[in-house]
Amino acid sequence: MNGTTISRAGAGPRRGALFQALAAAIIVAAAVSCVPVLGAGDGEDYPLVMIKDDSDEEASAIGSPDVVEHGDGFLMVYAQGGRPVPGAAAGRSNRGRVGLAVSSDGVSWTKRGSALSPAPEGAWDCWFLDTPCVERVDGTWYLYYFGDDDNSAPGAAIGLATSADLATWSRARAGPVLSPGPIGSWDENWVESPSVRYDEPTATFHMWYTGVDAAWVVRTGHATSPDGITWTKDPSNPVLRERNPDRSDWDAWDGVGAGVASAFRHEGSWHLFYASQSLFETWSKQRKPKIGLATSSDGSSFARYGDAPLFDRAQTGFQPDGPYNPSVLFRGGSWWAWYETGYGFGLIKAASLDGDW
Repeated sequence: MNGTTISRAGAGPRRGALFQALAAAIIVAAAVSCVPVLGAGDGEDYPLVMIKDDSDEEASAIGSPDVVEHGDGFLMVYAQGGRPVPGAAAGRSNRGRVGLAVSSDGVSWTKRGSALSPAPEGAWDCWFLDTPCVERVDGTWYLYYFGDDDNSAPGAAIGLATSADLATWSRARAGPVLSPGPIGSWDENWVESPSVRYDEPTATFHMWYTGVDAAWVVRTGHATSPDGITWTKDPSNPVLRERNPDRSDWDAWDGVGAGVASAFRHEGSWHLFYASQSLFETWSKQRKPKIGLATSSDGSSFARYGDAPLFDRAQTGFQPDGPYNPSVLFRGGSWWAWYETGYGFGLIKAASLDGDW
């Protein structure tokens, strides 16, 4: 079963490489203009809260939402897949940017255009940006993102841009802040999907990120930093991996991998929401991602929260390529989970982790 992974259903052509590794395909989200209505769930759910538009920045797709509280409302960064480039090489079929949106209620969103675009030709991130996340520390916004100069080749890394006003962004350094590991390591192919949170009591930045090895297996790693720029990878990496690594259980819901995680601290524990699906679903080329949870007291040693996912396609209306790439917050006594689908972003809420979503 070498080559079995899950997908990073972002806005760019790497989505297939992570979603269906058996075929190792590179699939871009289909361009759509309709908004399917979610089926009635047991929890509190909503129709899709954001879809792509027909602008040059979003003509291919949108993906990878990351939501944080901002003032009395919410701020979202997300991936924008640009209009296809006629006659372009496979690795440069379209460009990727980071979009910005705001909302007062988490349901109705106002897009604010692209926050960050690819760097000039020749830079390591001159062509495609994807899987962003944002964190604010002492008045400065830290925007982490996946970047590369040829989206069909391994070696892509994680970069950082900062801003004081959400309008003007400056790259923190000329190169990435986190790169793939050495040959033979669990993250040797590329790293992406950072989820960065600042821990005030210890004055430490924590990053959980997705790593891909030579066999295209997706797992989650952990790194720490005193300044958000210089990172040290956790020696116990990967901190979250596929259930039953011996591949003895084809029906375990997260047997194929664990990635595109969203983290935050709640009641003294780090909560890591992640996506996966079963080995059987992947082997039979089904696209049925599900969202689960693992928790940790130190951000390094994680325990899965039960044996079942928190929610799956049934709770989110059976939308294609979803739910995927979660972004979860606890607000007003409820869990809020934004997630990606092939059509855009949805939102589902629950009163408790063990309750109905």
